[in-house]
Amino acid sequence: MKKVVLPLIALFLAVPSQAGILDTLKKKPATQYELGKFKLELAAFMLTQEHKSKKIPNTNFKIRSFRIDESDGKLYFVVSSIGKAKDMNQATCRDYNEIISSNKAFGKVITGTWDGLSVSEKEQLSKEVIISTELVSKENAQFKISCS
Repeated sequence: MKKVVLPLIALFLAVPSQAGILDTLKKKPATQYELGKFKLELAAFMLTQEHKSKKIPNTNFKIRSFRIDESDGKLYFVVSSIGKAKDMNQATCRDYNEIISSNKAFGKVITGTWDGLSVSEKEQLSKEVIISTELVSKENAQFKISCS
């Protein structure tokens, strides 16, 4: 009888404490940075779902994924593309990155992520959230070229 009762008592004592953690978490506010980064990660995920394997116009590459990386106190909105190794070089990466960076839709995704920013804050944000390009070889996924 004790073998059955003791585990049940332990279970009943554990349940209220688990419900209490949600109340504790509700009291801890997220920073604007954390919320914005989460929104960017969500946007990257949704863009990947929508555009994965689509050919990029005027290039020999297809979309592989979109992701957010954090390094050196900056956020990088990475556009990862896949193509043949023979088409990959630093000049191609820079050209491709220039095309992507000039696309106003990416800028709107980045600046629209944080609500209520002034024009000057949005300009500063565009310098701290950097669009980066990654070219990945379809023959060998370990061979990558990156540029910003």
